[in-house]
Amino acid sequence: MLIDFILKMINHLGFFIKRAFLIYKYPSFEKQLNRLKIFNTSKKTIVFIDTDCIVGGSQKITSQLGKSLKNLNIRTIYIATEFFGISKDWKNKILNSFSIFIDIRASFNKEKKILKLLNTVHPQYVVIINSKIGYKLAPIIKNLYPKIIIYDIIHASINIDNDFISADESAQNIDIRITVCKGLKKNLLENYSSYSKNNFQNKIITITNGTQINNLNDTTTNLNFRNKLGINQKDFVVLFIGIFSEHKNPMSVLKISEKIIKDYNDIHFILFGNGPLKNLIKYNIYKRGISNNTHVIDNSNDIYSVLYDADVLILPSVVESFGLVIIEAMSVGIPTIVSNVGYQSEIIDNGINGFLINPDNNLLHNYIKNILLLKNNKNIYKKIKINGLKKVKNKFDINSTLNKYHELFIK
Repeated sequence: MLIDFILKMINHLGFFIKRAFLIYKYPSFEKQLNRLKIFNTSKKTIVFIDTDCIVGGSQKITSQLGKSLKNLNIRTIYIATEFFGISKDWKNKILNSFSIFIDIRASFNKEKKILKLLNTVHPQYVVIINSKIGYKLAPIIKNLYPKIIIYDIIHASINIDNDFISADESAQNIDIRITVCKGLKKNLLENYSSYSKNNFQNKIITITNGTQINNLNDTTTNLNFRNKLGINQKDFVVLFIGIFSEHKNPMSVLKISEKIIKDYNDIHFILFGNGPLKNLIKYNIYKRGISNNTHVIDNSNDIYSVLYDADVLILPSVVESFGLVIIEAMSVGIPTIVSNVGYQSEIIDNGINGFLINPDNNLLHNYIKNILLLKNNKNIYKKIKINGLKKVKNKFDINSTLNKYHELFIK
């Protein structure tokens, strides 16, 4: 318990140091705003109000959308409004994907700054993604600038921390509400008041998240991470990808590893990510004596490189909505074993293109059983792999996803 407390305090200290560095490093809002004044105001403009530049599914989709709109000669402005303190981020990727990046994560009076920006650039569209500040501003924007069309993109289920998404003010003032899977649309309606259900449910549409469809025959696997970690090319690699936080449940990966490697020394576990539990994970790997077969990669954003080095992806999340990394793994022929939470069943057909594990007392046992099944049965492994590839190609092509977004902006 004392070790856990110390490690958490180290993480909190790191958060404040990073925030102070952010304040010192990044130019003032006024300097950032002055850069916008040189742009052609007659050009169609879309302002995205997001949270932080963290590595995650929603930011990946946002980045791809921004880049595709930019390529269509639309001016896209990304505003980062919150600071989560996670060291791995996609700031450079976002900088390259949008016409301009505005950073107010460490600012005061954020609402006033956003309104001042809108008054400067006169956008046709505002897109809110996860940002509490964005949702708070939606009715004000609608009142001050009634011609601006407001969309929001909903990536997560409604809970006590984000119930502002389903509030009447959001339902009333946002013109089109986009959920990234069918389950999230149902979840949003379930959290609407009777007033919002009766008046605004027709505003909700679904545009399913997608991924790049990778041609396995054109991809060369260099086994880069295997070489770095000293993993034999013939060994079986089980991969976890995600933020190292409670809701992703990475500690259960260590428990699974500890049980399996007692009998199998040719199975390795890789945890790929970063977050508040990073130091605790590393400490427990050492404490449990599993460091020979359990590895952490926390200094890379290159998901596909590590996917190509893996044999199976596991996601033992406690809370999840629609796991983009699942379809990314399936797109490169990696079978997936995931907890049956959120709306993963929209991706995984259990036993056909992957495995769904119920979050009950048998969770660890069932993960172990299916990992060993895929390791030891080549026919089942091949079946899951082929069916996963087919599902991604038919249902989750990023080009189809982006085209549906384009239709909302180009009309």
